[in-house]
Amino acid sequence: MYEKITLDNGVRIMTERVPGMRSAALGIWVGAGSREEKASENGAAHFIEHMVFKGTARRTAAQLAQEMDAIGGQVNAFTTKECTCFHARVLDDHLPRAIDLLCDMLFCSNFSERDVATERGVILEEIGMYADNPEDLCAERLAAGVYKGSPLARPILGKKSTLEKMSGQWLRDYMTRHYRPDKVVVALAGSFTQRDVDDLAARFGVLEPQKAVTFQKGSYQPAFTLKKKAIEQNHLTIAFPGLSYGDPDRYALQLMSAALGSGLSSRLWQEVRERRGLCYSIYTYSSDHADTGFFAIYTALGRETERQALETIRSTVADFADHGITA
Repeated sequence: MYEKITLDNGVRIMTERVPGMRSAALGIWVGAGSREEKASENGAAHFIEHMVFKGTARRTAAQLAQEMDAIGGQVNAFTTKECTCFHARVLDDHLPRAIDLLCDMLFCSNFSERDVATERGVILEEIGMYADNPEDLCAERLAAGVYKGSPLARPILGKKSTLEKMSGQWLRDYMTRHYRPDKVVVALAGSFTQRDVDDLAARFGVLEPQKAVTFQKGSYQPAFTLKKKAIEQNHLTIAFPGLSYGDPDRYALQLMSAALGSGLSSRLWQEVRERRGLCYSIYTYSSDHADTGFFAIYTALGRETERQALETIRSTVADFADHGITA
């Protein structure tokens, strides 16, 4: 059973001991993703995620990496449209060191202009990498279409024109405004001591509240997007209105997705690939946010099979809607 502590400044600390484990997983979740960004700020949340690994007042970037590797730990981070997460996994003996490391990165990062310039180049290469991946590009174009007019339509990584205007001081100021304590959740699971929990409470308890930042609500809208690219296959995603992540029907949607397009026995896999051989890959997934979401079917296929595959997908979905899940 997990335990929850809410500090005076709003930081929530969630802990759960797992008997028999000798390791601990620590995650620091901040409700500051790309949807809080203005158009001119696009890419800021992800840029900050990169910059906290570039060195602090106490440690260089190399020392941050070496210190975690020296104890056999794992540390990483990711950014979504609604949050940024910094996480680590270590043996329980090394948990105090991991706590110190992650907190040093979050609270004392340098944001030097030299490092900002270097990391900007890294992110631009990352953008190029995703642009070369048709599956990722298809998902990005879909979000841009169905959420047009809202921040959810913009890419998490940003774009060159916005990234080039971000300085170290600007990123630091953005982080101060958006990393509010009431939007921070610290999660600790595995093997740990009360001293570890007290250490986290002391470190996060000193964060000062900031003025609330609001974001524009998003809503699903029908859309058609097309991107021509010189590749062998056409990558296609068909989307339908979905659910927010707080909707009580989200579990039913997950069950529906499993039956329709997740796994080798799913309806779409059997009909489109196994029986007709029209594609190599086909699956369903849902994308959910605080106030909206969509459900999607993805596949990649050749031009010669596209029309037949689309008709098979349409008829399979229609039959599924009429008759539901069957044995």
